[in-house]
Amino acid sequence: MTADASVPELLDATARIDPESISMGEADFRRFYERTAAKLRSYIALACGGEDLADDLLQECFYRLIRADLPELNEFQVRSYLYKTAASLVSDHHRKIRRESKWRNKAVPETARSPNPGLNQDLMRLFRTLKPRQQSLLWLAYVEGFDHREIAAALGIGERSVRVVLSRARKKLAGALENEGIGPKEGRRR
Repeated sequence: MTADASVPELLDATARIDPESISMGEADFRRFYERTAAKLRSYIALACGGEDLADDLLQECFYRLIRADLPELNEFQVRSYLYKTAASLVSDHHRKIRRESKWRNKAVPETARSPNPGLNQDLMRLFRTLKPRQQSLLWLAYVEGFDHREIAAALGIGERSVRVVLSRARKKLAGALENEGIGPKEGRRR
């Protein structure tokens, strides 16, 4: 199976399943989807706590099923694959949320935090004022948790350059936060 195969070709390619197994022709896939999607979506919505996110993750589950080069599986096994994929996607989503929260908590000191719901929006607005490369560096370092070597490989720059540009990006974001009155001001006495 090639990576650029069309959906009907992928569905036809999975039709090699024995008579007791699910047949994945297009019509059979639609019937399988109709039997499975609502329950899977309910599971995802409960696990992730969001209806819109549940729709996105449901779509990703079925996309991965179509793209997967699976051996011959029966309907139970295919359903199990979907639920395992959904659990993994939900877990990935929760990890991403924790990383983003940790990053926000590091970016805004506890003394500067307020119950202001617009703070996250202000922080993201200031983050977007950085150059795209600086945004990427900060994101990969503090949200995704990449080390300097991984960042260098992902962005195609030298590892030493990562240290320098990341330091500059942190200072620029800290300055922008300070100018907005978010965070401590260096050298300010009370």
